[in-house]
Amino acid sequence: MIARLIGDARHVAIGAASPIPATGAFLLKAEKPSLRVSLHQRRRANPFTEGSRELFDLAGQGRIDVFFLGGAQIDGEANINLVRAGEKRFPGSFGSAFMYPVIPRTILCREEHSRRALVPRVEF
Repeated sequence: MIARLIGDARHVAIGAASPIPATGAFLLKAEKPSLRVSLHQRRRANPFTEGSRELFDLAGQGRIDVFFLGGAQIDGEANINLVRAGEKRFPGSFGSAFMYPVIPRTILCREEHSRRALVPRVEF
């Protein structure tokens, strides 16, 4: 399913805490070596010399086709909460507010399908 969502993309970026989309992207890369996969969660898997700055530059230039992004909460209108839920505070969005609108296909993915994660309206 992940491979179908990626489709004919040239470059796919995977956000932090997204092991299922990362696995799917690397399985597709085994069949399609020209696919570039950038993992946002690990420095070792990030091909850029300056960390994520170059990834943001590529996104701004339109050179990333698909972005898999998770969130603490996701609502039915594709709003995401990466900041806090209840009293629990998270590290923050780390540039997702920039990446979300500039990449042509942003796919929201959450392993946990519960009322706590998939909400009518995000808290923040």
